[in-house]
Amino acid sequence: AAWLSGVAFGQGTFVAVGDDGTVLTSPEGVTWTPHASGTTAYLASVLSTGSQFLAVGEGGTVLTSSDGTAWTAATPVTAEWYSDAAWSGTLYVVVGSNGTIVTSPDALAWTRQNSGTSEFLAGIAWTGTQFVAVGSRGVILTSADGVTWAPQISGVTASLTDVVWSGTD
Repeated sequence: AAWLSGVAFGQGTFVAVGDDGTVLTSPEGVTWTPHASGTTAYLASVLSTGSQFLAVGEGGTVLTSSDGTAWTAATPVTAEWYSDAAWSGTLYVVVGSNGTIVTSPDALAWTRQNSGTSEFLAGIAWTGTQFVAVGSRGVILTSADGVTWAPQISGVTASLTDVVWSGTD
């Protein structure tokens, strides 16, 4: 059995990802079908833009799919561990180990950004106006454009592993 680490819903399909390049799809969340991802890398997270799925994982792995069944690998821009991804409607932002942040408008060409930290960035969310990334040692970063990042004071020293947006400020 595969270790699953992320799930997303889009295009009427659930997509789950995990270790050894595992990709599973389900129309209702009960019956799951495995699909070849083209990688054996650990896939940490998956998201849906409404028209495309994006999965990220170890070794700078970035995969895209229009339907969750056929996957295409992007050329890695770093060999870092990618832990999570967000979509603003115009920009993908992926976070990971060693303060890694990479961005892309199309999930094909990726650009490394300066996060200002070397901490592990575990989670990222888009609020409608800004990206919020969180990570080890209480790191919180915000950015309106995915390029310029500002540290925020979290008041905690424990690792933050994920962040979500409630839909309101």
